[in-house]
Order: sequence, then C-alpha cells, then structure tokens
Amino acid sequence: MVEPEVPKKSFPKWPLITVFSFLLGIASVLVWQKYQPKGTLLIDSLPSPLVSPKLEAKAEYPTANWKTYANKTNNYQLLFPQDWIIDDITNPAYLEIIPPDEGPNNEGRIIIQVGPFSSESESLNQFMEAINLSTGGKNSDTYAPVRQIKIGGENGILTKGGCCGFFGQHAFSLYQNKIYQISLKGPIDNPQAKFQSVFDLVLSTFKFTE
Repeated sequence: MVEPEVPKKSFPKWPLITVFSFLLGIASVLVWQKYQPKGTLLIDSLPSPLVSPKLEAKAEYPTANWKTYANKTNNYQLLFPQDWIIDDITNPAYLEIIPPDEGPNNEGRIIIQVGPFSSESESLNQFMEAINLSTGGKNSDTYAPVRQIKIGGENGILTKGGCCGFFGQHAFSLYQNKIYQISLKGPIDNPQAKFQSVFDLVLSTFKFTE
C-alpha cells in the first residue's frame, strides 16, 4: 500500500527580504561614512543656536532697563541707570545723579545745572567768550572746548576742566533763554573719568520737552 506524500510546509519569504534590506541599508550608511572627508558634518545634525531675547536686547539697547527722569520746571528729561540715585530736592535747578560706588570727592556723579540765558550771549561761542563770575576769566579758559556735539537735538559743546573743586567733563547747550550744563565729575588730570560710558549714554538720551 502506497502512502500519500505529505506536502512540505512552505515558509513565507517576506521576513527574509525585510531583514536583508535592513542589513543592506546599514551597510550602505557605514560605507558612505567611511569615505566621507574628515571634518565633514551634516548641517541638519548640528544643533540650532538659541538666541536669548533678553541678552540680545541688552546688547542692542543698553538703556532698555533704565529709569526716566523728567524735570517739568526746566523742560527736559533723560534716562539713568536703575541703581543710581536722583537728588533734585535741595535745588531743582541743580540735579545730581549719584552712582552706587562713586569715587573720592564724588567722582562719577552726573550733575545738571540750569541757569538764565544772558541776553548778551546769543550763541554758544558768545557764551564761551563771556566772563565766568567764579574765576573772573572767560568761560573758555575755565572749560576748555573739546568738540561740538548735539544735546537733545540742539547745538552743544563738550568741554573739560572746571574750577573751585568742580572738575571733569562739561557739556553746554542753550535752549529757550536758559543755559544747560551737564557735567561728569572727575579728576582734573584724567579726561576718561569714572563712569564715562554712563555719562555718554545719559547725554544721548537727554532731550528737551518743550
């Protein structure tokens, strides 16, 4: 008696094809990386730089976090650092902006004085040639001119020197029959006084309000 032949079980081929394709893909990547020049990096593999909005704003706008001071009596306003102190109580026409760590003899203070504009001085040049009541000489002898500048959009002049214990850098401008003097108190023999950068920024933010 002949027994019927039992059919052999057939296994599906797709798992073998899948494994083979996977191994072939890995081998291709390894071969490709082997022949890449040294130091070559994929751009997509590099991490994207993170930009901090606060740091960017601080670098671009150094006065972004400063306070605003406005003097309605003398029609001006300016910005000053948060940790500096304003003193205008004693005399509103004599403003002191005081740093937290000023030097000896109040060096580093920024002082703003406003006085009447003499009818005889119709320009800054005439003011510089006028007699200084404290010294008896010309203003230009007391305050040596450095360069012409703009203060609040108006013509101004930056000087150095001073007298009577009040030395440093002094900026002058004439506006609406008043003379404005913005000073950085510092040593007489050092034009780069303490807090120079703050003084420059205060000058750049100074503006007349009327």
